[in-house]
Amino acid sequence: MMLFMSTPYDPYRPPSAPLDGPRPADASAGVSERVIAILVETRPWVKLLAVLFFVLLGLGVVVALVVMAVVPGGNKQGAVTLIPLALVTLSYLPAIIFLWRYGAGITRLQQGGGPAALEEALTSQKSFWKYLGVLAIILLCLYAVAIFIGVGVGRMMRH
Repeated sequence: MMLFMSTPYDPYRPPSAPLDGPRPADASAGVSERVIAILVETRPWVKLLAVLFFVLLGLGVVVALVVMAVVPGGNKQGAVTLIPLALVTLSYLPAIIFLWRYGAGITRLQQGGGPAALEEALTSQKSFWKYLGVLAIILLCLYAVAIFIGVGVGRMMRH
């Protein structure tokens, strides 16, 4: 039997495996402590902005409902006023969700999620910035169209 064993059998040596099951490998292996610390320092600001944006979104909905109730001309004109306001307000919801997920990914990284949690957090951050970039381009185009229409209407009113 000794021919097949690499180390001699010692009956007095404690077992090498824990009795309560296998221990997971260090989940944060591959992610430096400094990277985790930097991201953890940003998490409170990320969560604060996400909460503030949620509150502002709620206030936007309240303002839209007030505008609909106050605008003269009944519900039809109020609804026409409400639709663009509601669309602009709700267009920020995906960005808020991406920001919240980014903060949650940082939390998972801090709790030992390792490279997978880092990747999840950075993917959410990338999605946040990509969405805001596309939204900014769309809004700039809409503003340009609104200015063009405003200038055209202004010229028509002068003549």
